[in-house]
Amino acid sequence: MNHVNPRSLKVGLIGNFPPRHCGLATFTADVRNSLADRGVSVLTIVMNDRPEGYAYDDRVNFEVNSNDVKAYSSTASYLNDNNVDVVLLEHEFGIFGGPCGSHILELLRPLDMPVVTTLHTVLESPSDQQRKILELIVEYSEALVVMSQRGRDILVDFYKVDPWKVNVIPHGCPDVPKVNSDAAKCKVGLEDKKIILTFGLLSPDKGIENAIEAMPGVVRRHPDAHYLILGATHPNILERQGESYRHELKGLAQELGVANNVHFDDRFVSLDDLVDYLQAADIYLTPYLNPQQVTSGTLAYAFGLGKAIVSTPYSHARELLARGAGYLVPFGNSSAIERSVSTLLSNPQAIQALERIAYQESRATTWPVVAGELLRVLEDAVTSVRPVHLERKATAGAKLAPQSDLVNLSHLVRMTDSTGLLQHAHRSIPRRSEGYCIDDNARALLLCTKIPHQPGIQELSLTYTAFIEHAFVARHGSFHNFMSYGREWLDEVGSEDSHGRTIWALGSAVSSELMPDVCEMCKFLLLGSVEKVLTFTSPRAWAFAGLGIHSVLENGYESDRLKEILIELSQRLLRLFHTSCADNWTWFETGLAYENARVPQMALLAGAYLNNDDVLTAGLDTLRWLNTQQLDLEGRFLPIGSNFRWERNQVLPIYAQQPVEAWATIEANMAAYYLTNDSQWLEVAVTASKWFYGVNMRGLPVYDSSTGGCRDGLEQNGVSQNQGAESTLSYLFSAVEMQHASPFRKTARSPWVLL
Repeated sequence: MNHVNPRSLKVGLIGNFPPRHCGLATFTADVRNSLADRGVSVLTIVMNDRPEGYAYDDRVNFEVNSNDVKAYSSTASYLNDNNVDVVLLEHEFGIFGGPCGSHILELLRPLDMPVVTTLHTVLESPSDQQRKILELIVEYSEALVVMSQRGRDILVDFYKVDPWKVNVIPHGCPDVPKVNSDAAKCKVGLEDKKIILTFGLLSPDKGIENAIEAMPGVVRRHPDAHYLILGATHPNILERQGESYRHELKGLAQELGVANNVHFDDRFVSLDDLVDYLQAADIYLTPYLNPQQVTSGTLAYAFGLGKAIVSTPYSHARELLARGAGYLVPFGNSSAIERSVSTLLSNPQAIQALERIAYQESRATTWPVVAGELLRVLEDAVTSVRPVHLERKATAGAKLAPQSDLVNLSHLVRMTDSTGLLQHAHRSIPRRSEGYCIDDNARALLLCTKIPHQPGIQELSLTYTAFIEHAFVARHGSFHNFMSYGREWLDEVGSEDSHGRTIWALGSAVSSELMPDVCEMCKFLLLGSVEKVLTFTSPRAWAFAGLGIHSVLENGYESDRLKEILIELSQRLLRLFHTSCADNWTWFETGLAYENARVPQMALLAGAYLNNDDVLTAGLDTLRWLNTQQLDLEGRFLPIGSNFRWERNQVLPIYAQQPVEAWATIEANMAAYYLTNDSQWLEVAVTASKWFYGVNMRGLPVYDSSTGGCRDGLEQNGVSQNQGAESTLSYLFSAVEMQHASPFRKTARSPWVLL
């Protein structure tokens, strides 16, 4: 994963915009505002469906007559001339001119920058022309965004889009407090009524007639029930048919004797008004008729405000309500609507239970969280394909770093002084009083081996190597761990795990592209300390050290003794595996603690290098089992918490979740992927990487793009605001690893050029 400072990112956003009355206009405005709130510079380009346009405010920078094909190439020139970094296209077939919206291709074709396209409609049964246009849009786009898993499945299965090009980011919703509906009813003049609400642009595919047909039965049981249909008639329907559909619905309510319980509010309401009405509603109802509808903004908003929902089972509703936030009823079945609505109105506790689920589950879909996910995709598109022109004035023979190798090191540099890397921070401020440790300095040296050509890295590697050399106690073959800010060692000898991590870093540095002096010092320290590992009893210490030894051997360093040590460590793990495995417990120990994935990672790498199928299989089996334990019910990464050691048959700890677990999971699964070429491992790595950006059980980003640091983890009461060394390094390692995680990168345009 690659990152640019959002305050330097310039995005060209293309879509509709208020005061144009359509859902896409509202969505585009929400995206624009959410990105701007994160410091992104946004140029908003809007499509006009009438020559006079609309009375836009100053957030709109450029207007396009959607039916003028020449205007599209002019728009491309405008974007190119304004040095836009990336274009974000909000795509609906109906908003662009030409057959099936083909004019948009005239805009995409000449662009100099990458394009990210959000597909608001993904058709399962397109016409030949619709399919061809969508395929071309996909070809012109560096990445795609859809708002449901079903949309992604259609793109991958039907349109044969590379799965790693498609990002599922949910439809955003307002981030507002949950309020009691009775208190909100007074605000909209609906007190003393039980409110059933449907909102959105009115059109015949909404199935409103089925909801009205359900009202007589609802009213018999609940005379105070009031069905509010909020929203103007869709402009396209209004132009072709006028208000005939609305008149039919009113006539139906009159005919059924429920006219006094069915109210039409023919307005395109503001966001503030919409929030007020949603908060006042007891039940939100979507009786839509299209089973293939993959996105519903109205449903997303109701879900985000924590409403009890009754809906037909179109694609988006099935996904959104899968965790029990509402009731699904058959299409076109007014009797089922009546039963569900009446049952809920008779049971306020059931409504409250649904509301709690919806509000809790929707925290990961609020606009701030969604904007963070979208920003990640935009940043990745920029750093994946844009040319980079860098000069290296360092050592002779240094290579130019690919743009995809550039990560934000600002917080790492902030935490590093002339002695080494400080352990902890108060928010993003280094906490000097808590000094240094070899654990973090070894990790930092290991990071340097991953990105040796990024500016500044060679100099940092000297600092971290010097710290490790100073910590070395030659007569014991061991290392100190903790040092005060006054440069005094606070221990006689460090822990087994800190020693193992140091071996890992040293082994990785021996054959790296760091400076020769660094590599030679690391080899000296490795050979002087590696024998000590055989006295250790910690499986994680064995694993850390084994990873370093494997790195040395894998990169061509000949040493029979190192190979013997690797064999011994791998056999120890294999014996633990056979001893500890039991029903529903496939692991090396009877409990799990921290950095768990490192143990199977070492086993599978050592097994492959040594041609030992038993060790390799143990590594793959334990990693596969661990992956299943680290997913929540929605498929999000759920690292095993560090509050206490998880013993077999005990309750799984889910707090505190630490970034180091995500990093370990990513690297272990990528190692398995490279060995097996099985995409299941890659999928787990991608899922774990999203944990940093808010795709987690709290819906909160852990990485802080404004500082380049990573927060110390998820707690029960939220995310820690402190950005320590271990957490920041865990994020940076994960970012570097995931740069190369997507197979499509191997065939994408070159991410960098030498001039």
